Amino acid sequence: LSHFGATMAWIWALTMLPLALSSLLFHRRFCSPELDSEQIGWLERRYVIRCALSGLGWGGTVFLLPDSLPVVQATLIAFVMLVIALGSAAAMAVSRAAYYVFVFPMLAPLAWMFLIQYRSDLPFAGWGVLAFLLFLLSFHEMCGRTLLAALRRQVCSEVLAREQQVIFDTAAEAIALVREDRIVKCNRRFFEMMAAREDEVIGTPMWVWHAEIGDWNRHRAAAAAQATAYSYVAPLRCRNGEVFWAELTGRAV
Repeated sequence: LSHFGATMAWIWALTMLPLALSSLLFHRRFCSPELDSEQIGWLERRYVIRCALSGLGWGGTVFLLPDSLPVVQATLIAFVMLVIALGSAAAMAVSRAAYYVFVFPMLAPLAWMFLIQYRSDLPFAGWGVLAFLLFLLSFHEMCGRTLLAALRRQVCSEVLAREQQVIFDTAAEAIALVREDRIVKCNRRFFEMMAAREDEVIGTPMWVWHAEIGDWNRHRAAAAAQATAYSYVAPLRCRNGEVFWAELTGRAV
């Protein structure tokens, strides 16, 4: 070890361990559905501080290495640190500040080590680390934009799904989604029309609600063969046995 000795190495290990474990706590806290905007801001600031300390810890390993460390071992350590920095670019895509305060103190000492200590053995290694740092910043930016675009699409999809659900639930006409002859989804108006509860409707064959089984089988085949909407008039039977005539419009999807 370097002149800091084994004691400093143990201090480094004991410092990095809780920082590594704290990432799990941050993950659990960020995923909590009870978070409000104020708590998210507070957590993000703490997360940036945690990333800065972690970056300083990894960068500090350079100063714990012996001055006479062979080039092969120094290269191996540098490779491990570069891989960690690359993986963190995607893992920290949610926060530019967190990644910057992590990667700069992590790789700056590594570049300094190669530029000063191993300048004669590996003259371009230090500049290579700096070039890789620039690549990491670009890669992190790309990951962040990709994640942001995906989140925007998800939010738009969820909003659209909620709007469609509201329209579906409040429609004045009865609507049912039928798959393989069985009802898999229907709106409130359908329950009211059939005088039945949800558990009495969902999963039942559509022909059960027809007064004549042959009507459903005949019209189902015709609707499946037609590209446009298909309408027919047939007698239906409520849960209580009452029969009424209704106009049904269906379309294969």
